[in-house]
Amino acid sequence: MTNESSHIAPSVKMTITPLRYVLSVMGGYLAISIPSLFAHSIWLDEAQALLIGRDSDSLGALYDHMRLEGHPLLWNLLLFVVTHTVTHTYAALQVLHLMICTTSVYLFVRYSPFRLPAKILIVFGYYLLFEYNLISRSYALGILLLFICCVLMSHPVKYRYWIGAVLFLMCNTHLLFAFAATGIFLYLAPVYGRRPRYLIPFALMYLAGLICLIIQIYAPATDPYNVQGIGRWMSHANFSFAASGLVKGWLPVPRINAERFWNTYWLDSTGPVFRGMLFVLLLILPALAIRRRRSALVFYYSSLALLLIFLVGSQRIGTRFYGLVFIYFLAACWMSGDTMRVEQLKGPGSRPVLAIGFYLVLIIQAGVGGYALLEDFRRPFSQSRSAIHYIQTHGLDRHAIVVDGYNAGPGLSAYLGRPVFYLDTDSIGSYCSWKPENFPIPRKTIASELIRSRYVKVLDSFVLITNRPVEKDRGYSEELLNNSLFRLQPLDSFTNAMVLSENYFVYQVKNKSSMYAEVRK
Repeated sequence: MTNESSHIAPSVKMTITPLRYVLSVMGGYLAISIPSLFAHSIWLDEAQALLIGRDSDSLGALYDHMRLEGHPLLWNLLLFVVTHTVTHTYAALQVLHLMICTTSVYLFVRYSPFRLPAKILIVFGYYLLFEYNLISRSYALGILLLFICCVLMSHPVKYRYWIGAVLFLMCNTHLLFAFAATGIFLYLAPVYGRRPRYLIPFALMYLAGLICLIIQIYAPATDPYNVQGIGRWMSHANFSFAASGLVKGWLPVPRINAERFWNTYWLDSTGPVFRGMLFVLLLILPALAIRRRRSALVFYYSSLALLLIFLVGSQRIGTRFYGLVFIYFLAACWMSGDTMRVEQLKGPGSRPVLAIGFYLVLIIQAGVGGYALLEDFRRPFSQSRSAIHYIQTHGLDRHAIVVDGYNAGPGLSAYLGRPVFYLDTDSIGSYCSWKPENFPIPRKTIASELIRSRYVKVLDSFVLITNRPVEKDRGYSEELLNNSLFRLQPLDSFTNAMVLSENYFVYQVKNKSSMYAEVRK
């Protein structure tokens, strides 16, 4: 590294784990991930990105279809390429995602400064094994880019253009990784600051990424993140929500006795005083672990502050959001180049309390990860695959497939391999368009949707898949259905899904007018 930057922010310390250990960890990771992915049923958020890529016939159409997503384009662009060049099936999503996750594991185990036991616990912990691995979304791509940046920062001046390019890509992966990109920019700006020829191109690439992000996530027709106005989110409840999100990011312990484990939290059953104490503890302790490198502190707390502001304003619930607290910390330790304080129980520079607490957190996360995997084998994440398998094995896929439950349809379309007809919008489609009029409150009854649909009136028969049983539909009236144009015959039901809105009920529907016409003949 050149002298002009070494006294401002030393390069990230590179510790290389022997390849035999790296390959062993990767082999174990793949041995668990592959059968787990095979058992996992993709749900709305996974299918949505896949279908936008699959059903966009051009890059221009892809951009138009992304306008209401609230996410930048990069992940969908990769899916567009894969579904148009390799395969259009859901396997494209899961294989691509697993390749990204496995590459991240390789970089982390090979180059991060943690000791091997800590690396193993982190790799087989909840986040890298389940939340950002089995659930195929853009977060894994952001983690890969973040880890690549940590590797490149071993020589920040030499790789300044590459780092700038990675920051641009991070901004175009997800808003939450734009927060990490901002932290890295603040980390490296002093390194390049004394040499404008270094700083200006680097800053331009970072700013270009931010501008692209803002252009892509700005959707005037809707607010994808449900961000409240400043006057509304400045409340104790909102700040308390964000504070609990930080704790949940470190301790993603679910409620075992809940109807479902995913996105449920043991912490919610504890008192506010206990939650407040944990928040203060988990806010301060990371500073003790990485305080030798001020620039790493700048990265961690600037990224974390942006994430907490996002949680205060959006009130978004989900472990995928909270988990970035822990991912930011891993990157900060990597950037500090010295993990002794959080790993070594005794010796010069060690902090036994920090080390015990750190390994306790890792063991808890590994236990939660194992529990999550077992639950995903035991209980379908979504029943979309089961419903489509039933339809295909009974030859019902030759009929028109009509779906009631707009946000429950993308998983069905992904497994079916083609668009479906949505009663909610009275149109053929696959992915959801997040327009407010597509999600009326209260929800329309199935009977009223069938009667008003111009499409189904001309069908002799069709298969209806709904995420609510017709017999329990709000406003359901047997007389209304019996006197309408349609006769419904229940075929099967698929319940007990982890995602409650992705339980399905399958009906054979016949048009009474066509039946009467056949009788007259």
